[in-house]
Amino acid sequence: MLNRRLSDYLFYGTLAIIGFLIILLRIAVVGGQQDRIDQLNRQNIQLQAEIDELNELVQENKYIQTSHLYDLYDTIPNVFSEELLRYKTAAMLEQLGIDESEDFNRTIDVVTEVNIGDSALASVAKNYSIVRVDISFTTDDISYITAIIDHLYNSEQLFIIDSVDYTETNGEFSQEMSVSFLAIYDTN
Repeated sequence: MLNRRLSDYLFYGTLAIIGFLIILLRIAVVGGQQDRIDQLNRQNIQLQAEIDELNELVQENKYIQTSHLYDLYDTIPNVFSEELLRYKTAAMLEQLGIDESEDFNRTIDVVTEVNIGDSALASVAKNYSIVRVDISFTTDDISYITAIIDHLYNSEQLFIIDSVDYTETNGEFSQEMSVSFLAIYDTN
């Protein structure tokens, strides 16, 4: 058995070593955290500089008007759904009074494979998906054609009239009328 004095020295020495190790461990942990804090502060300073540059750029250009093409970009959806386009077209026709009754014999066809060829839209077709919608119905009232064209023109989505085929009947007899339009989607 050790004498009491040596036992006290060992006990206090062990406590001192444990205390010293705890202090070293705390310094290492706090030092590592301080390095992370310093790194985050540097990143925050860099982000704030980028934000300040962007704010300055916005202030310099706040009176510049966006071009018409940017306005058109907002009207071109990036998701195409044949079913949604068909329902949207049917809803437009219903709103105009062209229903599914036998009086109108309404048909709606959505053509997903459209051959643009060498038309003015050929360059657009490289970057966008173009879908054609063919509408046909029987009526003796030509005002439905102009109503459809007006509705397509005032729509929130960009539609381009492809063809219109009608016969003026002067309200005497019903004739098949047809309208084809292109819907453009940014799905590429």
